[in-house]
Amino acid sequence: MIFKRLTSFLLVIVFICTSVLAQFSWAAETSQATLLEDLSQIEMAIYGVTQEKPLVERVEYLEKELVGRTLPGTITSRAKQLKEFIISGTPEDPSVIFKINASQWILEETITSEPIITKIEDLENILFGKTSDEVLAMRAESIFEICFKEGKPQMEEVVIPAG
Repeated sequence: MIFKRLTSFLLVIVFICTSVLAQFSWAAETSQATLLEDLSQIEMAIYGVTQEKPLVERVEYLEKELVGRTLPGTITSRAKQLKEFIISGTPEDPSVIFKINASQWILEETITSEPIITKIEDLENILFGKTSDEVLAMRAESIFEICFKEGKPQMEEVVIPAG
């Protein structure tokens, strides 16, 4: 009787441990995949290509290109900040993509599918006659401020029905 209870107890413990460990490893893989997907999405938006470097190098390179220094925090939080800054933005501060696309629309009455870096260079040439050596964030902000002197354009989130 004790042997059956002990065996049952051990089987339950093994089942719980394998279930929990499997979930942790799945979550880590999902987090890693999401992080890599986010970085690829950011790099494609900025440069039109993805980098084939280690994860930390990619994040540090993007940070230095965008703001001139590496940011504090975990690699995951830093990548999330980069994605928010470049792609999603916030209601208080629109994304770099939004700022550049809005500026491009004001100046050229079109929005191209080129990478952000190309758009910034083109818009700088239109406005200033040359490109700047500053970090991307400052370059985008300079363009945006010239196109929208009164501040940011009015934005409104709209749900577009399917079909």
